[in-house]
Amino acid sequence: MSAFYLDTSCFLKLLHEEEGSAALDQYLAAHARATMASSVILEIEFHSALRRRRIEGSMAKSDEEKIGLLWTAFLQTGSLWPLSSDVRLAAVRLLREERLTGMVRSLDAIHLATHAVLLQTHPDSIFLTSDRKLRDAAKAMGFAYFDPTE
Repeated sequence: MSAFYLDTSCFLKLLHEEEGSAALDQYLAAHARATMASSVILEIEFHSALRRRRIEGSMAKSDEEKIGLLWTAFLQTGSLWPLSSDVRLAAVRLLREERLTGMVRSLDAIHLATHAVLLQTHPDSIFLTSDRKLRDAAKAMGFAYFDPTE
């Protein structure tokens, strides 16, 4: 069974209509049997993004309850991978790689490292992102990826 690793930019597209949301929905519908995974940092980034959107006024109060239900559904069907020592060490190695200079920041390195660990058990896993720098880093690392904004 195939797997998808969602970074925060793609996860938010599932919850809130924005550029790339329709393309991501279509892509995932075509692969409905795939498992979903992300890093535990998704939860922190997700709540930070929700707060930012509330402050900016780009999210209606009524959307918050719906988004909360979708988050709960993801937790029941997807998996959040821990920030294990393997992930931490891999993230540090990524931050030191010359070829990734300027592409990868700390949280990006955690997402990429978590996907690298996921690949050990799901070698056909696809990295989903709409973040340009993260996409370029995934590409440089040889990861199969999908960017719904391309």
